[in-house]
Amino acid sequence: MIYSCCFCGDSGVGKTALTSKIDQGGFSQHPAITIGTGFVTLTRPDDTRIQIWDTAGQEKYGCLMPMYFRSSQVFFVVYDITRAESFHRAIGYWYAEILGNAKTARPRIVLVGNKSDLELSRAVNVDDGMDAKTKLDIFAFVEVSAKHTSREQLCDIIHAMCVSCPFDNHTTYSEPPPRGAWGAHTLRMLADMPSSPSTCC
Repeated sequence: MIYSCCFCGDSGVGKTALTSKIDQGGFSQHPAITIGTGFVTLTRPDDTRIQIWDTAGQEKYGCLMPMYFRSSQVFFVVYDITRAESFHRAIGYWYAEILGNAKTARPRIVLVGNKSDLELSRAVNVDDGMDAKTKLDIFAFVEVSAKHTSREQLCDIIHAMCVSCPFDNHTTYSEPPPRGAWGAHTLRMLADMPSSPSTCC
């Protein structure tokens, strides 16, 4: 099975840091600015293949977004928890762009608060993300840290959002897990499922 997903959001929120972690397993404090788009393919042992588009957040590349939105099934809208403006644009501008360009009437949108390791600089509360998920009927909400969330965790989050694994509650992944602790129990605590399932995947 092949899925296509898109990472979008303002410039500097950490989209490339997240996709680089997924691709290479490492973290760069200052990753290169994405010019246009980046591309990563995630292959699972069960033969599931997930194509990940990392889009540029700069306005001058805005004309490219509709093309990638139309070809994607799942949308990861990323914001920086230390920058309130990036959150408001995530649930305003980026949410509207997806609805206006996605190929399905109810696109699967995952709201992602990044940089959860910077708790002392937090400008967007977890409750804000949960409220936005409920009010906008967003598929799921999760907070992660490109610095501390493990590659395995990020891959499992993406895989689960694509194949609709069941979950219960929201969990923030701001610290690396104990060795060998990542498994189904932690996954079930990732995010709430919508009241009526999406039909995009």
